[in-house]
Formats: sequence, structure tokens, C-alpha cells
Amino acid sequence: MMRKSRIVACALVFCLCSALQCEEEKDPITIRIFCYSSENNAGFAGWYIKNGESPQFFTITTPQGSVYYHEIILEDVDEIEIEVITLQASSSLAIKIYKDQEKVKEVSQDASSYPRIIRLNVTYKYGESSKDSSRPSSS
Repeated sequence: MMRKSRIVACALVFCLCSALQCEEEKDPITIRIFCYSSENNAGFAGWYIKNGESPQFFTITTPQGSVYYHEIILEDVDEIEIEVITLQASSSLAIKIYKDQEKVKEVSQDASSYPRIIRLNVTYKYGESSKDSSRPSSS
């Protein structure tokens, strides 16, 4: 009887240790934001909220040619919400989210007939695929 209880106890300890070690380590998430504008002093500003934490703000005003670009790399993401608005009239704005070098979500907005202020908002939950991508909200 004593031997059976030791075997059961060892099995339980083994299962518990295995379960704790088998927690899936999440790949980092890369957020890439692109804004195209020919206006002076253009660029974009925005924020992101990771896992319900406090918002993190950013403003990008230095172009690379006629493209304004910003990259954010985050670890341990369960959910992230991102909002971006152009600072001047722009021809397009895009938010692209990558996991393990593969694009998993993208939202973009082109100015319909002339450059204008563009606003995008997107939420990504870890594990979504690019098949779940949606169109943005804009103003």
C-alpha cells in the first residue's frame, strides 16, 4: 500500500512539473506602422495598450523619404490595442502586426480622393491569423 501511494505521489508531482514547464512561451509581436505623406511636418501619433496595462504613447515626425515609419516589438502579449492618427493630410496609413516574422493582422486606409487626416484603430489577440484581418475605423 505504501509503495502505491509513493508511486501515485511521484506521478502527481511529475504531472504538475510537466504542466508548469509546458506553458507555451509566446513569440514576440512586432507592430509596424507606415504613413505616406508629401506634406511638410507630417507624420503620425498614437498609443498602444498591452494586456490592459497603461497606454504607451508615441509621435513620429521624421520621414524616411516620403514615408513615416515606426516599429514596436513587444513580448508576452495576450492582447494589444493600437490607435494611430496622421498629423497632416496623408495619402495612406497602415498598421501591420507580425508574429515570428509572419504577418498576422493588418489594417490600412487610403485617402479616397485627396490626402486627408487618417485614423486607424486595431485590436490583436495573441493567436489570431491574417485570415481574421478586418477593415479599420477611420475619421
